[in-house]
Amino acid sequence: MDDVCLFGTTRAGRGVPPSTDLGGVKGRQLLELLALSHGASVEKETLADQLWNGSPPPRWTPALECHVSVLRRRLAAAGLVGAVVTVSHGYLLDHAVGVDLTRARRELAEARRDPGRAALRPDLWGPPSPGSLLASSTLAPFAGPARAVLAEELAATGLVVAEAALRLNRAATAVDLARRTEALTPWCEQTQQLLLRAMSLQGDRAGALTLFADFRDRLHRDLGVEPGAALYAEYLAVLAQDAPCVAAAPFERRLLHRLLAQTA
Repeated sequence: MDDVCLFGTTRAGRGVPPSTDLGGVKGRQLLELLALSHGASVEKETLADQLWNGSPPPRWTPALECHVSVLRRRLAAAGLVGAVVTVSHGYLLDHAVGVDLTRARRELAEARRDPGRAALRPDLWGPPSPGSLLASSTLAPFAGPARAVLAEELAATGLVVAEAALRLNRAATAVDLARRTEALTPWCEQTQQLLLRAMSLQGDRAGALTLFADFRDRLHRDLGVEPGAALYAEYLAVLAQDAPCVAAAPFERRLLHRLLAQTA
Protein backbone atom coordinates (compact mmCIF):
# COMPACT_ATOMS: atom_id res chain seq x y z
CA MET A 1 0.00 0.00 0.00
CA ASP A 2 1.37 3.41 -0.96
CA ASP A 3 1.69 6.02 1.80
CA VAL A 4 1.79 8.97 -0.60
CA CYS A 5 -0.16 9.01 -3.86
CA LEU A 6 0.68 11.47 -6.63
CA PHE A 7 -1.53 9.95 -9.32
CA GLY A 8 -4.98 11.48 -9.23
CA THR A 9 -5.76 13.56 -6.14
CA THR A 10 -2.63 13.95 -3.99
CA ARG A 11 -3.19 12.18 -0.68
CA ALA A 12 -1.22 10.62 2.15
CA GLY A 13 -1.83 8.17 4.97
CA ARG A 14 -0.54 5.01 6.64
CA GLY A 15 -2.85 2.77 8.61
CA VAL A 16 -5.64 5.32 8.27
CA PRO A 17 -7.79 6.51 5.36
CA PRO A 18 -5.61 8.68 3.06
CA SER A 19 -5.93 12.38 3.77
CA THR A 20 -5.98 15.27 1.32
CA ASP A 21 -5.64 17.76 4.21
CA LEU A 22 -1.95 18.48 3.78
CA GLY A 23 -1.76 22.09 4.90
CA GLY A 24 -3.36 23.90 1.98
CA VAL A 25 -1.98 24.38 -1.52
CA LYS A 26 1.58 25.11 -0.37
CA GLY A 27 1.64 22.12 1.98
CA ARG A 28 0.36 19.80 -0.72
CA GLN A 29 2.82 21.08 -3.31
CA LEU A 30 5.65 20.83 -0.82
CA LEU A 31 4.84 17.15 -0.31
CA GLU A 32 4.60 16.66 -4.07
CA LEU A 33 8.02 18.24 -4.65
CA LEU A 34 9.63 16.07 -1.98
CA ALA A 35 7.88 12.94 -3.31
CA LEU A 36 9.07 13.64 -6.87
CA SER A 37 12.63 13.50 -5.49
CA HIS A 38 11.78 10.65 -3.08
CA GLY A 39 14.72 9.85 -0.84
CA ALA A 40 16.89 12.67 -2.22
CA SER A 41 17.34 16.04 -0.58
CA VAL A 42 15.76 19.12 -2.12
CA GLU A 43 17.36 22.47 -1.30
CA LYS A 44 15.26 25.14 0.38
CA GLU A 45 15.96 27.58 -2.47
CA THR A 46 14.61 25.08 -5.00
CA LEU A 47 11.49 24.45 -2.94
CA ALA A 48 10.84 28.18 -2.53
CA ASP A 49 11.34 28.84 -6.23
CA GLN A 50 8.82 26.14 -7.17
CA LEU A 51 6.29 26.92 -4.45
CA TRP A 52 6.15 30.62 -5.31
CA ASN A 53 6.52 30.14 -9.07
CA GLY A 54 9.89 31.82 -9.34
CA SER A 55 8.99 34.81 -7.12
CA PRO A 56 9.34 33.84 -3.44
CA PRO A 57 8.55 36.54 -0.87
CA PRO A 58 11.41 38.54 0.70
CA ARG A 59 11.20 36.50 3.92
CA TRP A 60 10.67 33.15 2.21
CA THR A 61 12.83 31.11 4.61
CA PRO A 62 10.56 31.39 7.67
CA ALA A 63 7.51 31.07 5.39
CA LEU A 64 8.87 27.82 3.95
CA GLU A 65 9.76 26.49 7.40
CA CYS A 66 6.23 27.27 8.54
CA HIS A 67 4.74 25.27 5.66
CA VAL A 68 7.09 22.36 6.45
CA SER A 69 5.98 22.43 10.09
CA VAL A 70 2.29 22.39 9.13
CA LEU A 71 2.88 19.57 6.62
CA ARG A 72 4.67 17.50 9.26
CA ARG A 73 1.73 17.85 11.61
CA ARG A 74 -0.73 16.86 8.90
CA LEU A 75 1.37 13.83 7.93
CA ALA A 76 1.76 12.77 11.57
CA ALA A 77 -2.01 12.88 11.96
CA ALA A 78 -2.21 10.62 8.90
CA GLY A 79 0.17 8.07 10.44
CA LEU A 80 3.37 9.32 8.82
CA VAL A 81 5.44 10.57 11.73
CA GLY A 82 8.95 11.64 10.71
CA ALA A 83 8.21 11.45 6.99
CA VAL A 84 9.82 14.82 6.20
CA VAL A 85 13.47 14.84 7.22
CA THR A 86 15.59 17.96 7.68
CA VAL A 87 18.98 17.76 5.97
CA SER A 88 21.73 20.26 5.25
CA HIS A 89 20.19 23.20 3.34
CA GLY A 90 16.91 21.41 2.67
CA TYR A 91 14.49 18.53 3.25
CA LEU A 92 13.78 15.03 1.97
CA LEU A 93 10.94 12.53 2.08
CA ASP A 94 12.14 9.51 4.03
CA HIS A 95 13.00 6.35 2.06
CA ALA A 96 10.65 4.32 4.26
CA VAL A 97 7.63 6.25 2.97
CA GLY A 98 5.91 4.43 0.12
CA VAL A 99 5.20 6.63 -2.93
CA ASP A 100 3.12 5.40 -5.86
CA LEU A 101 5.33 7.16 -8.41
CA THR A 102 8.47 5.57 -6.95
CA ARG A 103 6.81 2.16 -7.12
CA ALA A 104 5.75 2.76 -10.73
CA ARG A 105 9.29 3.75 -11.72
CA ARG A 106 10.65 0.66 -9.99
CA GLU A 107 8.23 -1.51 -11.99
CA LEU A 108 9.33 0.19 -15.22
CA ALA A 109 12.98 -0.42 -14.38
CA GLU A 110 12.26 -4.08 -13.66
CA ALA A 111 10.42 -4.38 -16.98
CA ARG A 112 13.44 -2.98 -18.84
CA ARG A 113 15.76 -5.38 -17.01
CA ASP A 114 13.62 -8.42 -17.89
CA PRO A 115 11.51 -7.41 -20.92
CA GLY A 116 10.68 -11.02 -21.80
CA ARG A 117 8.94 -11.56 -18.47
CA ALA A 118 7.24 -8.15 -18.76
CA ALA A 119 5.97 -9.09 -22.24
CA LEU A 120 4.33 -12.21 -20.83
CA ARG A 121 2.55 -10.24 -18.10
CA PRO A 122 2.09 -6.64 -19.31
CA ASP A 123 -0.65 -6.17 -16.73
CA LEU A 124 1.89 -6.34 -13.90
CA TRP A 125 3.81 -3.17 -14.75
CA GLY A 126 3.24 0.34 -15.97
CA PRO A 127 1.83 3.36 -14.15
CA PRO A 128 -1.48 5.08 -14.84
CA SER A 129 -1.51 7.66 -17.61
CA PRO A 130 1.19 10.31 -17.12
CA GLY A 131 -1.60 12.86 -17.52
CA SER A 132 -3.05 11.79 -14.16
CA LEU A 133 0.20 12.54 -12.34
CA LEU A 134 -0.11 15.56 -10.03
CA ALA A 135 -3.75 16.08 -10.97
CA SER A 136 -4.14 18.24 -7.86
CA SER A 137 -1.46 20.65 -9.10
CA THR A 138 -2.03 20.77 -12.83
CA LEU A 139 -0.79 24.35 -13.21
CA ALA A 140 2.19 24.08 -10.86
CA PRO A 141 5.51 24.79 -12.63
CA PHE A 142 6.89 21.37 -11.73
CA ALA A 143 3.88 19.35 -12.91
CA GLY A 144 4.45 19.49 -16.67
CA PRO A 145 8.15 18.51 -16.53
CA ALA A 146 7.36 15.64 -14.14
CA ARG A 147 4.71 14.27 -16.50
CA ALA A 148 7.05 14.62 -19.49
CA VAL A 149 9.81 12.67 -17.73
CA LEU A 150 7.39 9.90 -16.80
CA ALA A 151 6.00 9.76 -20.36
CA GLU A 152 9.52 9.38 -21.78
CA GLU A 153 10.33 6.64 -19.30
CA LEU A 154 7.08 4.81 -20.03
CA ALA A 155 7.58 5.10 -23.80
CA ALA A 156 11.15 3.80 -23.61
CA THR A 157 10.02 0.85 -21.51
CA GLY A 158 7.08 0.14 -23.82
CA LEU A 159 9.41 -0.10 -26.84
CA VAL A 160 11.81 -2.48 -25.10
CA VAL A 161 9.00 -4.75 -23.92
CA ALA A 162 7.20 -4.63 -27.28
CA GLU A 163 10.37 -5.73 -29.03
CA ALA A 164 10.66 -8.61 -26.56
CA ALA A 165 7.04 -9.55 -27.28
CA LEU A 166 7.88 -9.78 -30.98
CA ARG A 167 10.80 -12.09 -30.23
CA LEU A 168 8.36 -14.27 -28.30
CA ASN A 169 5.93 -14.26 -31.27
CA ARG A 170 3.35 -12.37 -29.24
CA ALA A 171 2.39 -9.98 -32.02
CA ALA A 172 -0.88 -8.87 -30.41
CA THR A 173 0.92 -7.85 -27.22
CA ALA A 174 3.56 -6.03 -29.27
CA VAL A 175 0.88 -4.09 -31.18
CA ASP A 176 -0.91 -3.12 -27.97
CA LEU A 177 2.29 -1.93 -26.29
CA ALA A 178 3.46 -0.08 -29.39
CA ARG A 179 0.08 1.66 -29.71
CA ARG A 180 0.36 2.86 -26.12
CA THR A 181 3.89 4.06 -26.83
CA GLU A 182 2.74 5.81 -30.00
CA ALA A 183 0.23 7.83 -27.99
CA LEU A 184 3.10 9.12 -25.85
CA THR A 185 5.60 9.72 -28.66
CA PRO A 186 3.59 10.31 -31.87
CA TRP A 187 6.67 11.29 -33.92
CA CYS A 188 8.91 8.38 -32.91
CA GLU A 189 9.87 6.45 -36.06
CA GLN A 190 11.19 3.53 -34.01
CA THR A 191 7.68 3.02 -32.67
CA GLN A 192 6.27 3.11 -36.20
CA GLN A 193 8.82 0.53 -37.34
CA LEU A 194 7.85 -1.78 -34.52
CA LEU A 195 4.16 -1.32 -35.25
CA LEU A 196 4.68 -2.11 -38.94
CA ARG A 197 6.53 -5.31 -38.07
CA ALA A 198 4.06 -6.39 -35.38
CA MET A 199 0.96 -5.71 -37.49
CA SER A 200 2.51 -7.57 -40.39
CA LEU A 201 3.28 -10.59 -38.20
CA GLN A 202 -0.26 -10.39 -36.89
CA GLY A 203 -1.45 -10.80 -40.48
CA ASP A 204 -2.66 -7.22 -40.85
CA ARG A 205 -0.57 -6.29 -43.90
CA ALA A 206 -3.11 -3.77 -45.16
CA GLY A 207 -3.28 -2.14 -41.73
CA ALA A 208 0.50 -1.89 -41.60
CA LEU A 209 0.62 -0.21 -45.01
CA THR A 210 -2.13 2.20 -43.98
CA LEU A 211 -0.19 3.00 -40.82
CA PHE A 212 2.85 3.96 -42.87
CA ALA A 213 0.79 6.06 -45.28
CA ASP A 214 -0.92 7.92 -42.42
CA PHE A 215 2.37 8.55 -40.64
CA ARG A 216 3.97 9.79 -43.84
CA ASP A 217 1.01 12.12 -44.38
CA ARG A 218 1.48 13.58 -40.91
CA LEU A 219 5.21 14.06 -41.46
CA HIS A 220 4.56 15.90 -44.75
CA ARG A 221 1.75 18.02 -43.38
CA ASP A 222 3.14 18.96 -39.96
CA LEU A 223 6.93 18.77 -40.30
CA GLY A 224 7.60 18.90 -44.03
CA VAL A 225 9.93 15.89 -43.94
CA GLU A 226 10.09 12.31 -45.22
CA PRO A 227 10.28 9.17 -43.07
CA GLY A 228 13.80 7.99 -42.29
CA ALA A 229 15.64 5.22 -44.10
CA ALA A 230 15.02 2.61 -41.40
CA LEU A 231 11.26 3.15 -41.44
CA TYR A 232 11.22 3.07 -45.25
CA ALA A 233 13.11 -0.24 -45.16
CA GLU A 234 10.50 -1.69 -42.78
CA TYR A 235 7.73 -0.47 -45.08
CA LEU A 236 9.40 -2.05 -48.12
CA ALA A 237 9.77 -5.34 -46.22
CA VAL A 238 6.03 -5.35 -45.53
CA LEU A 239 5.29 -4.36 -49.11
CA ALA A 240 7.40 -7.25 -50.42
CA GLN A 241 5.27 -9.81 -48.60
CA ASP A 242 2.64 -11.72 -50.52
CA ALA A 243 -0.85 -10.26 -50.13
CA PRO A 244 -2.89 -12.48 -47.78
CA CYS A 245 -5.90 -12.72 -50.07
CA VAL A 246 -7.18 -11.55 -53.44
CA ALA A 247 -9.89 -9.44 -51.75
CA ALA A 248 -7.23 -7.18 -50.25
CA ALA A 249 -5.70 -6.35 -53.64
CA PRO A 250 -8.03 -3.46 -54.65
CA PHE A 251 -7.54 -1.75 -51.29
CA GLU A 252 -3.77 -2.14 -51.46
CA ARG A 253 -3.70 -0.82 -55.03
CA ARG A 254 -5.51 2.33 -53.84
CA LEU A 255 -3.06 2.62 -50.98
CA LEU A 256 -0.08 2.30 -53.31
CA HIS A 257 -1.54 4.97 -55.59
CA ARG A 258 -1.86 7.22 -52.53
CA LEU A 259 1.79 6.64 -51.57
CA LEU A 260 2.96 7.23 -55.13
CA ALA A 261 0.96 10.46 -55.28
CA GLN A 262 2.76 11.65 -52.13
CA THR A 263 6.11 11.01 -53.80
CA ALA A 264 5.22 12.83 -57.01
